[in-house]
Amino acid sequence: MNKNINKATPTGTIGLYDVRSELGRGGQISLNDSDVRKLAGRTGGQIAMSDLRGKSNQITYTLDVRQWPGETAWGFRNGTMGNLSPRNIEGSGLTLSEVRATNLFGNSIFSIALNGSKFTNKVGIVVDTLSEYIFVWSASQGAYGDQNSSITTNLLNYFKSKNGGAVKVKFRWFN
Repeated sequence: MNKNINKATPTGTIGLYDVRSELGRGGQISLNDSDVRKLAGRTGGQIAMSDLRGKSNQITYTLDVRQWPGETAWGFRNGTMGNLSPRNIEGSGLTLSEVRATNLFGNSIFSIALNGSKFTNKVGIVVDTLSEYIFVWSASQGAYGDQNSSITTNLLNYFKSKNGGAVKVKFRWFN
């Protein structure tokens, strides 16, 4: 399931709802929760709502888009096509192994694959200035992704148009 989500907490009046939304959480939330402190950039001491204004849970990567040899796939796949920097996801123990858009038998597919053992249940992604969308983890596919939606078609066409060039990719990793 994909949908647009906020890109950062508000810069004006802010509430715990905004923080919970930015972190992709439901239920109760406390200023002392570790992910809230990380978002605020405050590992110790008192924390205030003002520490959370305008904060984003996104990490920016540079993706060198390439076409997979002999395939209708564009993006990054470790050891096969393109380049991604950095590959390690800060503080998570995870490494990105694939970010690609594919046209497979007429189906548009977008996937994000990770190596590691500490997966989250969903990830938000922004490519350059396109909208941000959420992709849900699929244990059966071993990746985040979706297929045959307007979003996957847009990302496929965008990656194809950027073949041989760099794009900025921002990820938001949800708990």
